[in-house]
Order: sequence, then C-alpha cells, then structure tokens
Amino acid sequence: MKSRFHISLTVVLALLLGFVTSLTLQPHIAEGYPGGSVVSTGSNPVVARGGYMVAGSTVSSLTAPSDQAIIITDVVLTMHGYDGSSPCLKRVTFDTSEGSIAEYRIASDTDYSYGIFPPTTISHSYSSGLPLQAGDTLVLTHHSGGGSCEVSYSISGYYAQP
Repeated sequence: MKSRFHISLTVVLALLLGFVTSLTLQPHIAEGYPGGSVVSTGSNPVVARGGYMVAGSTVSSLTAPSDQAIIITDVVLTMHGYDGSSPCLKRVTFDTSEGSIAEYRIASDTDYSYGIFPPTTISHSYSSGLPLQAGDTLVLTHHSGGGSCEVSYSISGYYAQP
C-alpha cells in the first residue's frame, strides 16, 4: 500500500503537468516585427500628404529622407468628375524606383446629364504597410487621359529606420 505522501505528490505532479500542457497547447497570435528600431526617434514620426490629379497626370507625392524609410499605412482615393456621357473608369498606380507597389481601379458614375452622384472613394489601411525606401520618391499616376475625372488622394504613414 502506498503512503498518502506518494499519492498526494503524484496528484500534485499530474495537475502541474496538465496545467503546463494546457498552456503550451493554447493557440497564440503571432506578431512579427522587424529587428532593431522600427520607428525613428524624431519628434514626429508620422507623415501625410494629399492632393489631386487630373486625368492622365503623374504626381511625385512623397519623398523619403536619405536616412529614413517611410512605411505607408493608409491610402484614401476619391474620384469625381465626368467622362462625357460615360462613367469614369480609371487606374491609379503607386510607383517607386523599384517598380509598382500598389494599383487601384476606381470608378465614378457622375453624369451631369442625369444628375450628380456622390464621388467614389477607396479607403484602405495596410496591416504591414507599403515600403518607400530611404531617398526614394513615391510617384502616383492617374492612367487613361480623357474626360474630367479627377482623383483626390490622401496618404499617411510613418518614418522608419532603413
């Protein structure tokens, strides 16, 4: 016959093993961050730009400093105007020296012969962001000329170590 001490010890160890096992088997949310400093130590790490583009135009909207990258986290595009009697169906690209980093298709069915409808808006927040390397420039292009289809834009993000 086993002593009470051995039975109590066995029960306590079994409970402890069950507790540790339940902790290790629980699902955990994985979060990845780049190694080293991510956001600069500047007085204001947030950057934002806005403006508008006429059909068929290109705009250099944002240039990263030579010692810092920029991570674009939020983009808002609004199209308004008309293309004769047809709706505005246009493409907007975000390009850097490394190539295209984003492309959007936007439409607006403002037709002045039938009435004015609200502008079409794209609003997007990126989980990981769009990278703009140190010293590089973000170029926005409003493809397809023609009509009076203007695109207003707002871009925001933060400075980061390259």
